[in-house]
Amino acid sequence: SHFEEFKNALYDFSYYMAVRYPSVEYWILYNEPNLPFAFLPQHPLPGGTLLNAYIELVYWPMADGLRSSGRNIKLVGPELTLLDVENKFGSSVWLKDWVEPILEYYPNYFDVLSVHSYAVDANQTLEKMVVLKDALQKYPYATQRVWLTEFNFGTEKEKLTKTETHVFWNVLKMLEKQWWERSYFFSFMSSLVHDDILRFGTPKPLFFWMKRLLLH
Repeated sequence: SHFEEFKNALYDFSYYMAVRYPSVEYWILYNEPNLPFAFLPQHPLPGGTLLNAYIELVYWPMADGLRSSGRNIKLVGPELTLLDVENKFGSSVWLKDWVEPILEYYPNYFDVLSVHSYAVDANQTLEKMVVLKDALQKYPYATQRVWLTEFNFGTEKEKLTKTETHVFWNVLKMLEKQWWERSYFFSFMSSLVHDDILRFGTPKPLFFWMKRLLLH
């Protein structure tokens, strides 16, 4: 079936990636599968839910492929965006439909639980991370390592929140109260052109200070 072809192809891809890059230890499994338009397998979904379909169609092929390389592999995922989404492709609640079932039914599938947060300010991100922390405490035998693998601040609806000063101040505020292991900012870049890596963007002035901050 097409599901089997997809899984076999993803297994092969993951295996050869691990073989080609032997120094890479941590591997991310997919990106934001809880967005119904980002992960859109054909219905009926394997396992009946988008999460179960992700485990069967993405997690196992990638995990098995990476591990079969014989390398020291650590699995990071599932790169959830901390948003509740409802659109023409489906609906998804990040806590109820993803985090809690992962912690209960797949407690040690990931070495690191990874999430994304794009918010107006640090307070919004910190509030969601507290919700995540509370969920983790209910499942002490589940994966407890957490990475915030994408975050940024500001909204086009409020132009002042898109200024470098606003963003930088909120980065400091968030890092001051960070309880999770790592945070990855996305990004102090302008002129973002997704289809041309050579013109990906030009670092903004505060990018220098951001790098210095993260070094310490």
